[in-house]
Amino acid sequence: MGHVIEFKRDPISFLKRVRDLGEGVVEIRLGPKPAYVVNDEDLVRKVLVSEAHHFSKGVFWDKVAAITGNGLATSSGAEHLKQRRLMQPVFHRERIARYANTMAQEWERRIAAWEDGQTLDVLPTMSETALTMAAKTIFSSQIGERAVEVLRANWPAFQDGVMWRMMNPFPVLERLPTPGNRRFAASIEEMWRVIGDVITAYRADGVDRGDLLSMLVAARDQDTGEVMTDVEIRNQVLTIALASGETMGMILSWSLYRIGQNPEIGQRIADEVAAIVGEGPLTFEDIGKLEFTNLFIKEILRFYPFWMLMRRANEDIVLGEVRITKGAQVILSPVSMHRDPALFADPDSFDPDRFLSERAVDFRRTSYVPFGAGQHRCIGDGFAVTETALGLATICRRFAPKPAAGQITKEHILFVIVPRPLKMTFETR
Repeated sequence: MGHVIEFKRDPISFLKRVRDLGEGVVEIRLGPKPAYVVNDEDLVRKVLVSEAHHFSKGVFWDKVAAITGNGLATSSGAEHLKQRRLMQPVFHRERIARYANTMAQEWERRIAAWEDGQTLDVLPTMSETALTMAAKTIFSSQIGERAVEVLRANWPAFQDGVMWRMMNPFPVLERLPTPGNRRFAASIEEMWRVIGDVITAYRADGVDRGDLLSMLVAARDQDTGEVMTDVEIRNQVLTIALASGETMGMILSWSLYRIGQNPEIGQRIADEVAAIVGEGPLTFEDIGKLEFTNLFIKEILRFYPFWMLMRRANEDIVLGEVRITKGAQVILSPVSMHRDPALFADPDSFDPDRFLSERAVDFRRTSYVPFGAGQHRCIGDGFAVTETALGLATICRRFAPKPAAGQITKEHILFVIVPRPLKMTFETR
């Protein structure tokens, strides 16, 4: 079994222990096969950027691809570059500004239903909110309303199935007719069918509704003139939904947790929103003016980035002084980098002001990789920051979140690092 049991039991502690060895590259064993943990930030940059062509996505992403298809998050090489070119216009600043209106309206609608003193289970609430927001951004028309409801209804079974399969070392178990496997298969079948129906309808009328799906249907490779097939679009929709529900739910939940631990942070956000926006509606243009809110989001992303990125060596290659053979798995850990005292001063202290321009010399830009780097850097980073900023600004100007009494929230590893348990009471300011 090698290090599998220890790795699965407490991945962050294990990766920190490997980092504390002081070596740039450390060989571990995942079962009988070697894998290599890359700790040195310059070597991480080499894997992600300067020599990224020597690597493809690792076994972790093979599992995801078996579920969501060969989308932008799971593809490598020429196929990835092709998909990225097609997807890039979907996340241009001008488009995100249009999506922001949908986000702001959905946040207002959600928050209006909260009552003074209401207690919420934060992680499922934020994950469901993020998923709904993503679905309404993907399908903004009446044609897509059914797809929004189907995604929301099937999401728990889909999410549980994805997480279990990514951590399951025995693929044969995924094919057994267990209740969980049947629920998972049924959820995928219904989502595929409904998303396919909406894609067909969008192609038939050819109208640009200003949403993500319109952009995906109209996307055309500038070099070849190729458009995406219905299956490729469906795969991208599921990938975006998975990233939104998991990643955005995590970012928003940890943000509220930190605000609950430090009430003055929530007050600073509320005061900043009042000074810049007043009582009026929040817009995309307001986001760039919310200086402290953006510093806070950067610190959230430093403390809670992806806990692991995996790559596979496409050929024999030397990293540092270690020879890595073709096919070997390479592990990168943004969270262990971001919490390394050699890279960030007092890394265990939550300090949004560390990102003030006058303190930028405290760390190297290459040490901060919350969205990855290079050609596989998350294409939706601007989308994520926009949604988070709008959500925090909307919540904090109306409510002061407080953690439930006696609650001990811990880091729990899934696709991302999530807080559990996390129940909070929201009191009107």
